[in-house]
Amino acid sequence: MTARSRGALAHRRVLVAEDEYFIARDLARALRVLGAEVVGPLASRDEVQTILTTGERLDAAILDINLNGEMVGTVALTSAV
Repeated sequence: MTARSRGALAHRRVLVAEDEYFIARDLARALRVLGAEVVGPLASRDEVQTILTTGERLDAAILDINLNGEMVGTVALTSAV
């Protein structure tokens, strides 16, 4: 069985932070097709910060750097350290 046949992202948890509904929906759908467990989509900086501070296991994140006018980069960088 190849990685593609069981999903290239099988057993991976991917955070999606995007405030544009259709983009968030399409990203989540594509990740699920690849086998990922999607966390979110989240649409605010506070939601992202909450998830990142819970210690919940995440393997990757797709972040819209500007969620409803709030910059998310500093939250992500602080949590990654």
